Amino acid sequence: MQVKTDIIIEARSGSKRLPNKHFLKIKRKYMIELLLERLKKVKNINDIIIATTKKKEDKKFEIISEKHKVLLFRGSENNVFNRVLRAAEKHRSKIICRVTGDCPLIDPKLIDELIVKFKKKRKIVYASNDFGLPNGMACEIFYLSSLKKCEKFKLNSNDKEHVTLFLRRNSNKFPNYKVIPKKNNFFPNLDITLDEK
Repeated sequence: MQVKTDIIIEARSGSKRLPNKHFLKIKRKYMIELLLERLKKVKNINDIIIATTKKKEDKKFEIISEKHKVLLFRGSENNVFNRVLRAAEKHRSKIICRVTGDCPLIDPKLIDELIVKFKKKRKIVYASNDFGLPNGMACEIFYLSSLKKCEKFKLNSNDKEHVTLFLRRNSNKFPNYKVIPKKNNFFPNLDITLDEK
């Protein structure tokens, strides 16, 4: 029986460096649409969920989710940990593949590769491919049950902002695994995130 594996995208309009960045356009398409088109090519997932905030300005993500037939969750603006956790609970995700909304050029093949490796490693509860890849290509994968366990600890403001920080910081409790890219994909100094104009 397949374990429900979902991509959860964190996205909001209130970026300080580049406000409303998900709705900037390239050839009549919003950046968030380019990201969704790429994520729909990932083979080893069940659903794509946009996790945005309850702020009025983020209502436009509802239109995008309906247009592209993906799921939506609206939650806390500042407690991103809670937003991702509640999005997964609402849509019954068991395994979460976390992608940030400012990565419109992410490679679906790299995501599939990470999912396959994660599922093969039985004792691992968290994995990422963020070592050596260009910034904007990485993603993380972990169990919803692990996130629920983190919630029982006293999380600081950084833990709440950076969803998996507590998981990564406590690898003795939550066994971690890093996927190291092949040499031809090794560009640690290249930044292709949607971060500033």
